[in-house]
Amino acid sequence: MPKRDQKARIDDGLSERLTALMDRQGVTQSQLAEATGLSQAEISRIKGGSRKFIRHSTARVISQVLDVPVGTLIGGNSFHPRYQGIIAEEKHRERVRILRLLVSKLGQKAKTDPELRDILKFIAEDWMVRRPKNPR
Repeated sequence: MPKRDQKARIDDGLSERLTALMDRQGVTQSQLAEATGLSQAEISRIKGGSRKFIRHSTARVISQVLDVPVGTLIGGNSFHPRYQGIIAEEKHRERVRILRLLVSKLGQKAKTDPELRDILKFIAEDWMVRRPKNPR
């Protein structure tokens, strides 16, 4: 039996954040609805603040379409613990991306300079220790 998609209480700022993100990217409610597969009425309810809860899958698909982390969309810490896992995983991916970018920019020097190598190793170990566990 599939697990039901958990819901989280919407805080007062979600509608403002969604409106700002949509305005910044020039996305209309109908465009967002089409891209996410949600109805325009559902987008309107979320944007208007009349929804009391939002599903994890809904928050995730909206954030993917708007190309922002789920944490940017949902904000706050008043959400179901599952959101904290999603946000932590996104932060981890961003850390890995930054570390890879840093190593690629430094090139051969990152491999041959012992001091630089130690610094990168320290950063990597610190970030990897904080890797989130998948809350599934």
